[in-house]
Amino acid sequence: EMKNLATDVGSLKRVLSNVKMRGGIGEIQLEMLLEQILAPDQYEANVKTKANSDNVVEFAIKLPGRDETAPNVWLPIDAKFPLDYLSRLLAAQDAGDTEACDVFRRELKNRIRQEARKIAGLYISPPKTTDFAILYLPTESLFAEVVREADMIADLYRDYRIVVAGPSSMTAMLAGLQATFRLQAMEQKSLVIAQILGEVQRDFGYYEESLERVRNRLLRALNEMEDHARKAGKVRRRLDALDLFDTDNL
Repeated sequence: EMKNLATDVGSLKRVLSNVKMRGGIGEIQLEMLLEQILAPDQYEANVKTKANSDNVVEFAIKLPGRDETAPNVWLPIDAKFPLDYLSRLLAAQDAGDTEACDVFRRELKNRIRQEARKIAGLYISPPKTTDFAILYLPTESLFAEVVREADMIADLYRDYRIVVAGPSSMTAMLAGLQATFRLQAMEQKSLVIAQILGEVQRDFGYYEESLERVRNRLLRALNEMEDHARKAGKVRRRLDALDLFDTDNL
């Protein structure tokens, strides 16, 4: 069993040693998070965010636009998995080599900074996109090393408009966006309901006016009937008087 386990670990190392395979793993993990939290129509894969460029970002969240001319705004998200830089840093930490740790930590920071600059140049394009993008790191340990220095996170946002996220923080961001989408949907439904109620109120006003006209007509008809009844009574009394007069003469 130990031999089989060692074989499996070796296979995993070979997979993770391939840069393209690592990128695929990060992309799959990011897609799983998006599928679990957002609705299918709230994000898309391989989105072209710049009109004059063929570059596509791995994923982009569809945010509501500012007006009818721009109904949607894309929030670009790109996954990066520089595991080799992290592996060297963790090995130096295990060996207690503080000097090597400093060197490898600087290398990791430089790599993240390069990726941030690349994402900003390729995918951020307001007003078609937001004025910032998200760089997703697939493991908490990698994310923890990157955010160890708060100044670096601030620099990435200030210089490149890039927000760094790990699995947990990405989940929190998506949950917040989903809550915003729900509030927006409720607001839109509230506006529709308010519009319908306004139309009903207007129609009910017309209905009241129509009822008032019918009531007035009925009152006029009743008055006319009473008037005709009075006239008929007069005619009846006259006829009765004539009948009495003829009978007396006989």
